[in-house]
Amino acid sequence: MGDEVTFTPRLVTWACTSCDAEFKRKECLSNGRYCAMNHKGTFIQGKDILIEDLRQKCLFDIVSKEGKEDQWWQYVQYVHRMCYEEINENCSKMGHKSIGRAFDATMKCVKESFDTTSTTEPNYSKDDNRILKEESEKWKALGSAYWPSIVINERTFRGDMVPDTVMTAICSAFNSEPSYCRQFREDIGVPLAGSSSGVTRSVLVMIVLFLVILNIFIILLYRRCQNRELK
Repeated sequence: MGDEVTFTPRLVTWACTSCDAEFKRKECLSNGRYCAMNHKGTFIQGKDILIEDLRQKCLFDIVSKEGKEDQWWQYVQYVHRMCYEEINENCSKMGHKSIGRAFDATMKCVKESFDTTSTTEPNYSKDDNRILKEESEKWKALGSAYWPSIVINERTFRGDMVPDTVMTAICSAFNSEPSYCRQFREDIGVPLAGSSSGVTRSVLVMIVLFLVILNIFIILLYRRCQNRELK
């Protein structure tokens, strides 16, 4: 990282082309190439989750070109709060309205992401999807075995998925730590780099050397005692 964070949302799917037709109809797009991750405990069908994922991805691409990524966060917060049990076009339209964005522009992007020969509407159940294909390839390239997951500088974060831990990992990835990271560390009580608190490197080296010398002394003493017993 340089001196700022560049955030990109990623979509995670799994393939089940050999699943039965009914499962693929409810849970997948593109004939089972992309199926929704586990969503047990809800009444939402997987295909509706995937279409909403595409809307969110398209919306992010639209607002990020204008430097208004905060609108994407506001939209995601809205649909997760208001549409948790019913992700559909109506709820998405309300979310777009709440941030002053055109729903039709987002859906145009979604529809154009399907590789279709139709001159009218794409067939979500059969046509391949460019965005989901790219996201699937990126997921494999990153080797992210966990879901959900966060990737920082092309490396999958392996710590606890809690705000303080994630923020600490992000701040540690900067070449030069920004001021807001220093403030964050102070707020949660983490020693700042170069501060006098904690064990310094020189002290740590001295401790290691002492332990090495002590081990050598114990080994020599043990051998000496063995030699005496043999005599």
